[in-house]
Amino acid sequence: MKWGGGVTSGKLVTATARPAHAEWLAKFLAVLIRTGKMNLSIHPIKLGLGHCYVFRAEGTILIDGGAPKQARNFMKGIKTLSIKPEDIQLIVITHGHWDHIGSAKEIKEITGAKIALHRNEKNWA
Repeated sequence: MKWGGGVTSGKLVTATARPAHAEWLAKFLAVLIRTGKMNLSIHPIKLGLGHCYVFRAEGTILIDGGAPKQARNFMKGIKTLSIKPEDIQLIVITHGHWDHIGSAKEIKEITGAKIALHRNEKNWA
């Protein structure tokens, strides 16, 4: 996927193109893993009605922030995976729906990670 016109400012990364939906991206990356083109593990964490996804390879990123008020479930999930909050370097928000961005700000504060999202949605994180 092509990202154009990205801007980095402090703990926020914005782009002019939207990343793929998290479930589609997870399936695509799973194909890359099965074909031996990428050494990556993907771990879903239930956050309210939906999930976020922890991607671990050379670094650790989080896809989506789940529904609001899910920081406790996030912490339980990463503890189960033996991941420290500070291991997460980036939070990618696929789109600004409440069930994908609701806990992103809390998770950002816990992890210290940057947030990457569409520039039109930067005020939501």
